[in-house]
Amino acid sequence: MTNEILLRQQTGKAQGREIPLVGVIVIGRSEDVDLVLEDERASRRHAELRPDGDSWQIADLGATNKTFLNDAALKPNAPTSLHDGDVIRIGNTEFCFVAAQSIAPIPEANEPPTQVVPLKSALVVGRDSTCDIVLDEPQVSPQSSF
Repeated sequence: MTNEILLRQQTGKAQGREIPLVGVIVIGRSEDVDLVLEDERASRRHAELRPDGDSWQIADLGATNKTFLNDAALKPNAPTSLHDGDVIRIGNTEFCFVAAQSIAPIPEANEPPTQVVPLKSALVVGRDSTCDIVLDEPQVSPQSSF
């Protein structure tokens, strides 16, 4: 896991990008903001994200088309707390707020899946479905203890 808090862009031209959140971030269409959107419905200075202790807040900066948090319009210049999984919409662009504790590294396509197993005095590994760790490979014995 990583300690980053980020925005994951869900729609728009840069769909899929992840923006790490550090310090105050102004979002809008203007070239002089921290996070520039190519979105004609976004104001030049549309919204602001800022840390608030261990959490984050978002504020609409008086944008013509408003800033939406989970489909509810924010009041202008009234900071609102963000929570993991919140959806932020600015113009036609949507972001998902991702808190640090929910971020797990995405395995490469050719990496095998990872299985987390609680530690105990002995583990049984093998093909049998009753094993602690099941390996679906014909060359693996039905059960082995470690």
